[in-house]
Amino acid sequence: MKNIYIVITVLCAVLFTTGCSSDFLDENNDKIKPPAKTIELFLEKSTTNTAKIILDGKTNSSYEIKSFPSNMAFDSFTGSVENGIAIIKYEVDDTDLLGQFGVIELGTIELQVDGLGLVSVSVFYGNYGNPKITVSDNLLDFGKSGDYMQFNIKNNTSDGLLKWEIDSVPEWINVSNSSGLIQTYDYSTIYAICQRGDLPAGDYEGDIIIRNNDKNDSIVTIKVKMTIRATVNPENVLGIEGRVMSAKYSKINDELYIFTQNPNTMIVYNPTTKSMTKLALPKSPNCAVLSEDGKSAYVGYSALMTVIDIKNKKITKSANVDFNVHDIAYGENNWCYMTVKASDSFYGYYAYNLQTNTIGLSTNSNLNANDEFMKIKGKPSLIVANQYGGFKLIDISSGQEGETNYWYSSFGSKLWITEDGSFLIGSNGRIFRTPTSSSSPMFELGKLDGAENIMYLEHNASANSIYTISDYYSSSSVKCYDAGSYYLKKTIAYNNEYYATINGIKNMFEVKPYYIFSNKKGNELYLLRNIISSDTNGDYNTWSIETIK
Repeated sequence: MKNIYIVITVLCAVLFTTGCSSDFLDENNDKIKPPAKTIELFLEKSTTNTAKIILDGKTNSSYEIKSFPSNMAFDSFTGSVENGIAIIKYEVDDTDLLGQFGVIELGTIELQVDGLGLVSVSVFYGNYGNPKITVSDNLLDFGKSGDYMQFNIKNNTSDGLLKWEIDSVPEWINVSNSSGLIQTYDYSTIYAICQRGDLPAGDYEGDIIIRNNDKNDSIVTIKVKMTIRATVNPENVLGIEGRVMSAKYSKINDELYIFTQNPNTMIVYNPTTKSMTKLALPKSPNCAVLSEDGKSAYVGYSALMTVIDIKNKKITKSANVDFNVHDIAYGENNWCYMTVKASDSFYGYYAYNLQTNTIGLSTNSNLNANDEFMKIKGKPSLIVANQYGGFKLIDISSGQEGETNYWYSSFGSKLWITEDGSFLIGSNGRIFRTPTSSSSPMFELGKLDGAENIMYLEHNASANSIYTISDYYSSSSVKCYDAGSYYLKKTIAYNNEYYATINGIKNMFEVKPYYIFSNKKGNELYLLRNIISSDTNGDYNTWSIETIK
């Protein structure tokens, strides 16, 4: 049988045989309140149905049907009124209405109610046809910070009108609309608002249930999820005071060395004890490097370089220089090498002899300003990389001057060297064998599987792994590759939040990793992260260390 709807609305109309003076109305005010409640009934064709017409709660009497629409029929034209409710049984013939969608006024039922007089009831017929419901989303995930999301309810047919009503939602969700009527091939947009309030930290899930008149899909469920952040940082995350300017890890000492600005400090972090020891630096550091034996750190500043005794945590040598140090490397036989930080053209590097305290400029290598050094382990050679994809090999066996060879291999904007110095890896993931002389050919040995936009790279020989931080449209990922096959082992999950107080406001902020290191055994990773800021003047410099097993 065809399903139909009928709406009966008691509008008004009480006829009196006496004059309608205001005295009479005041006297009978509590008896003849015009009913106004709308009753909506679901009916089946040719089935006798019962309707309740609410009249007046104090009335107990009888009624008689005086007139009615031509397409309605009744079991009886008389009946009783009990506690203000008149009950009628009826049938509807909708033969001439089947082609019309919507709500149609059929006519008027007039009831003669004993004690009230003549009551007029307008009758409406609703033909909704065979609508087809679709929803744009079956999952709304608010995550840890989302406030609202939207979804669409669509009537995906020309054969009916879609009536829908949101039956229930989780207690932490409000919706912009809870019911509606959708025309053919139209849709309604609903906003779901997440009410986090004072809910305790944790993960929350629930359902938005939509009831509707699609006969084949009368109940539709949309799952909703959210997470309430904790107000403390996990045990594997520790805060760092100051802005991180450089960081190095010694697998000999199994310690992380962090060089910060404001305050100007070298922080020695021991992952085993989770302790931090600090050494004050004379000014803001630009760069730093560790000696191969792990005994010394060499730090470059503007117009200054210092040598630090790591074991005793003290500066053992300072040297004033006439340039801004961009990068620094320790060679051999008490020689230290520095490139220049400059906004204009500069060529060459400076070599400083720690024993004689003399410094000289080498121009034979034709280095550029802002180039970066990498010492080849166990060999009197430096690799110098520039941001344009070229790199140089400098022979430093004689101290200040040495033969320089140049290759261009499109490795990207940055270059890293493996632990033993055998391989070079670019920021685009391309891998080369480290040249040992000018006659060494430069062939690509392979590429880290799918790697692009590498910001930082760490090689661990013990774990036979290469770890990377990559940046894709401000979204960072941490990945682990097999150091032999270059295949991706896995993407490593990290905690991308940090609870901090900024500008007097305590909140959980999103963070981005900038450095990645691993311990000697290769069973722990250390991420240096900073809060992501929308401030156009720069980041917040709220750094932290995360340990990942």
